[in-house]
Amino acid sequence: MYEVGIIGGGAAGLAAALELSRRRISSAVIDSGRHIGGLSRDLCCKANPVCQRCDACSPVDIRREVRKSPFVTLLSDSEVINVRGIPGSYVLSVQSSSGLSEIEVKAVIIAIGSPTFDAARDARYRYSDCADVLTSRDLETMMISNDIHVPSTGKAPSSLAVIQCVGSRDAKHGAPYCSKVCCKYSLKLVKRIRKELPGIEVTFFYRDWRPSDRGYDKLAEYGREDGVHVVRSRPAEVIADSRPLVRYATVEDEVREDPFDIVVLAVGLQPPPNSQKFAASLGLQCNQYGFFVKKGEGAYAAGCCTGPKDIRESVEEGIAAAGKAAAFLEGLH
Repeated sequence: MYEVGIIGGGAAGLAAALELSRRRISSAVIDSGRHIGGLSRDLCCKANPVCQRCDACSPVDIRREVRKSPFVTLLSDSEVINVRGIPGSYVLSVQSSSGLSEIEVKAVIIAIGSPTFDAARDARYRYSDCADVLTSRDLETMMISNDIHVPSTGKAPSSLAVIQCVGSRDAKHGAPYCSKVCCKYSLKLVKRIRKELPGIEVTFFYRDWRPSDRGYDKLAEYGREDGVHVVRSRPAEVIADSRPLVRYATVEDEVREDPFDIVVLAVGLQPPPNSQKFAASLGLQCNQYGFFVKKGEGAYAAGCCTGPKDIRESVEEGIAAAGKAAAFLEGLH
């Protein structure tokens, strides 16, 4: 038996495991991915050339410490398919390549993250039809492999457009909320790209600038640099052509179509698809969108499954959830 079962091995789940280990409390981290780390594992450093405080290195450091702890068991490529029991005595049914097993725990921390919006759902942006329309995660993958290129030609891009709020602030696609992190993430991503490709022209299309770090003037300041253009507009569509065309209306209501080598869709964060199932079995609640409410007794939610947030905030929530679990366990004795 472990004292705490942690469902999800991303930034929040690993931070919770590390905090529990420091209190000499045993935990099992169960993650469905082949490798522990969650979405944060797929993020590259945004230093340009100095640190941009993107926090991508933080989960790496936490993961390294967790792997060394004798109080943490890491179970990757494993999925919790059922939870039963009551606070103080839960049983987690875990499916892995070796079969079905059961893990007994006294408390549960659920940190299953939140998936990014499937850009193919919004047909306006031609994500499925045009090879040169990418999501921010696609571009991140290119950067990790150090190979930024135009998919249709294989050549280095000379121009790039970023469209903000794809799958965020969009009631039509079930996401009327702001995803919080897309603004500052996109800006840091572009700064890193322009470090690698100094001559590239970049255009930001944004509806409102709402960075979670309160850097409200940073986009306007960056827009004063040579090669950077800032357009306040939510583009109506992307037209598949020899180069993708972005159709948008200016603040003067003039409709324009501008071509780019690459169009990047800054996709927002979605609620976890199985949140209601876990909420019912753990005695938790979800809000109107499907994110967990951070309340519970013996079961606690942390990280992006409670709502969109950045890595730093996810780590802080993981640590806080570990503290609540530790207090609960102490009350059992």
